[in-house]
Amino acid sequence: MDFVERDENAKTGLAFVNLGEDAEREFTFYHSNSAETRFQPGTVEDETLDSISWVHFDGLSLDAEPSRDAIFDLARRASESGSTVSFDPNARPERWTEFDYADSMYQAFEYADVVKATPEDMAEMDVDGDADELAEHILEHGPHTALITLGSEGSFASTTDLARWTDSGTSVSHGGFEVDQVDTTGAGDAFTAGCIAALVEGQGLEEALSFANAVAARATTAHGAMEALPDRDAVAALQRDR
Repeated sequence: MDFVERDENAKTGLAFVNLGEDAEREFTFYHSNSAETRFQPGTVEDETLDSISWVHFDGLSLDAEPSRDAIFDLARRASESGSTVSFDPNARPERWTEFDYADSMYQAFEYADVVKATPEDMAEMDVDGDADELAEHILEHGPHTALITLGSEGSFASTTDLARWTDSGTSVSHGGFEVDQVDTTGAGDAFTAGCIAALVEGQGLEEALSFANAVAARATTAHGAMEALPDRDAVAALQRDR
């Protein structure tokens, strides 16, 4: 497999998930000196980045060194190479003991074209408001597209005129899909994956939100994160039956 690095001195990171009411969850992390904290700058060469159209990173890579420097370096170089760069704050307050969370998020915004966030992510930055206000705040700090996920209430997106999936700056929303939720673990990542896939394939912003919401909704109908990801047939069926 390309770009897999092995570190014999690293531990395996662990995340324990406690499911609460309405399939919501709480996390406990054991990641000190784990492999995810030990990324090194420069591992992905410039020539490789030149051939990649989209690079995604998230906040869980930024709370420890040397991974923090490595991921910021990768995001900066990806942006300079012309790749679309997306970012998910993915706030986990219990992990931020060494660096300032808000400052780190704003630094990430400088490199990102697309930011996917939740109201909870933004609240950890001391930014509150409705979805429109949260998206506007993100756009004011560099990205051209802001995606705000709202759980069972769907999602909201806003862009500047620099976003290639709209003719001009616009805002759209999607009310989501009603499903029997079992476990919301990984729903945000499922949404992000679905939205990126749709936008890469040339779908418009409204269509991308619908597809991403359907992916996320289906992902909550089974236990686990990776195990619950749906295939395209399941997503299409949910969109048809709405």
